[in-house]
Amino acid sequence: MTDVPPTAPAAEPHIHRLPTRLINQIAAGEVVVRPAAAIKELIENSLDAGATRIDVAVEEDALNFTIRDDGCGMNEADLRLSIERHATSKISEFDDLARLTTRGFRGEALAAIAAVARVEIITRRADEREALRLRASGGREPTVNATAANTGTTIIVRDLFYNTPARLKFMKSAVSEWGHCLQTILRQALTRPDVGFAIRWRGKPYLDLPANQALRDRLAQILPHEAAAGLIDVDSTLQGVRVWGAVSHPTATRRDRRFQYYFANGRPIVHRPLPFALEEAYRGLLMTQRYPLAAILIEMPGDMIDVNVHPTKEEVRFREEPLVAGAVHRAVAEALRGANLIPTLTVPVTPATPPPVKPSPEKIQPAVVSQSTSPIPQATIFTQDSGLRTQDSPRGQLDFVPGFGLPTTSTGQAPAPTSPAPDHKPSTPYAVAPPADPAARDESGLIERLRSLPNPPRALAQVGECYILAEAGPDGMILVDQHAAHEKFLYLKFMREAERRAITVQPLLMPHTIELAPTEAAAIEPLLAPLRDAGFEVEPFGGGTFMVQSVPTVFDGMNVEAFIRDLIDDVGGGNLGREIQRLRERICARAACRAAVKSGDHLTREEMQRLVDQLLETHELLRCPHGRPTTLHLTREQIDRQFGRLG
Repeated sequence: MTDVPPTAPAAEPHIHRLPTRLINQIAAGEVVVRPAAAIKELIENSLDAGATRIDVAVEEDALNFTIRDDGCGMNEADLRLSIERHATSKISEFDDLARLTTRGFRGEALAAIAAVARVEIITRRADEREALRLRASGGREPTVNATAANTGTTIIVRDLFYNTPARLKFMKSAVSEWGHCLQTILRQALTRPDVGFAIRWRGKPYLDLPANQALRDRLAQILPHEAAAGLIDVDSTLQGVRVWGAVSHPTATRRDRRFQYYFANGRPIVHRPLPFALEEAYRGLLMTQRYPLAAILIEMPGDMIDVNVHPTKEEVRFREEPLVAGAVHRAVAEALRGANLIPTLTVPVTPATPPPVKPSPEKIQPAVVSQSTSPIPQATIFTQDSGLRTQDSPRGQLDFVPGFGLPTTSTGQAPAPTSPAPDHKPSTPYAVAPPADPAARDESGLIERLRSLPNPPRALAQVGECYILAEAGPDGMILVDQHAAHEKFLYLKFMREAERRAITVQPLLMPHTIELAPTEAAAIEPLLAPLRDAGFEVEPFGGGTFMVQSVPTVFDGMNVEAFIRDLIDDVGGGNLGREIQRLRERICARAACRAAVKSGDHLTREEMQRLVDQLLETHELLRCPHGRPTTLHLTREQIDRQFGRLG
């Protein structure tokens, strides 16, 4: 008889239905990824409800906020359905998706928020005598009771992500999250200048945007002031795609794309080809690593855009993508061509006999030297590529120091070089051979060689008001980048003071006022304490106004406002937690860059020599704080080889 194996027990089923609360929490992870995402969804609901004014109040930690509107409100049936998934008033059938004109339709925003926060909704319709209050928490059964309130809806969100601790771990600092919230609110406000927005942070008014504004007026309150003053209107239509809005003048740029806003059919969008199309229109007008500011609004038939490719509906897909990108490029290019981009020249009145100013032994003051040595009034020139530049009388490409090289005029300047003949073509330069002596290629070795010369290197000329040519005896010559070398000198001096905790501070005789855009004001908050530690006393003065009371003595005379804005661009938009270790160095490097002499500054022989002497103090001066070389060394052997003296 054959043994029959026992029958194995039936396996337990592994597939099961998820609880409704867990489903809602998972949905919240798709729609509500951070506080700003929740605020976006609630503002869009307010706009769809016909609101003419929306008040947004964000508290200290950004996990508690309130959205109040004067829209149509809800009755009790709508109120109860509003926190259920897939309940909506915006679509009825699938084909409605292609004709969608409202901001949202999924019916998941409030349900998702209520699943991960404590939510209170107070609402009243104009035809109802009393308002209703709904309280929901963590997806539990809500409670509804009567209350008193004006027409419209108020949604109070408390303890966002209180029951999803894993989500809380991915939150950035409170200030960083507030910055995202503010950027979200401003993007929504730009889509509807007809709607008023009031923004509060930490219980205080932050920004008030009145209703029925023109787009330019609203941009003037949102963009940095130097950009808002010179906006160029954009308006063009290409094959049914209208592109309108405003872009910045080429002289007003930023170091990142934070102030580029794009909208399609009234909806804020993110679409990678659009910044490329915008910046291509500026080709040849901007310096590298500088970006224009813009608000680009695109209008097209609804069936040409798909807004349902991402849960948040910010990333979109166009049916004819090349057409849309081409329309943006064409509209901006036409606007720039039609604008007056010709540099303007203004000659301010200067005293007939300006008082002589002695240059500081510690600090180079090229602007003062130029003014005191030239009777011609200084001219302020706004150029397309470099912004504001100060220059005095015209000079040639090579300014020889009196007593060396070419004869000079009565003013102590070399005569302007004659223009080459029309058929003259510059010869192709030979490749420069590397120095034979390995010590000449070593940075510390080069400094030691130059120090050991019987006569120290002697500054001879300033080339192109950018480089200093110095003789290095039998060792050839060196060419020094005046800005990079001075920048590194100031950087090292400040860092030595900081290490000794002996930063000397210069109180400003007249405090400097800086007006920051809302997003800039939010970004500077976490920088105030590190700035104070570094000797920059910057204090809030209400709204976007900040007062600079003092600066480190080593940076006295710098462009403080440009320094602050550059620093915000450097670290204000990132995760400050990762930057805090190097923040002092970043502040110092940025300040040194702004305080150092610039390319285009005319230097006297004494100032050039001072820079060359500083160069010999340490080999660290051979590279600027950003890692670029400050000095080129041309040996005697290389020079002889170029003239054919060596085989």
